Amino acid sequence: MDIPASVNKCIACKKRKSEQELMRVVKNKNQILVDPRGDLPGRGAYLCPDELCVNKARENKLLKKELKTDIPDDFYAEILEKIGSE
Repeated sequence: MDIPASVNKCIACKKRKSEQELMRVVKNKNQILVDPRGDLPGRGAYLCPDELCVNKARENKLLKKELKTDIPDDFYAEILEKIGSE
C-alpha cells in the first residue's frame, strides 16, 4: 500500500501541492529560514517556489501573519535569488 505524500497549501495562491513542490519557510528561535528538507523545528509556512507567490506573500505580509513575526525585505530577496538559481 502506497503512503500518500504530505499535502500542504501555498499561503499565497492557496493551491494544495505535495511538500516536495512547495518551499517551507520556518521561524526557528527568532530566525527566519528557508527549510529545504522540511525538517527544522518551529512554526512553518509553505510557498510555491515562484516569483508570483513570493511577491504576493511580500505585498500582503502573508509570511508575517503565518509566522507571527516581522519579515525583513532582504529575506524575500534571498528567496527570489534561491528560486532563480534552481
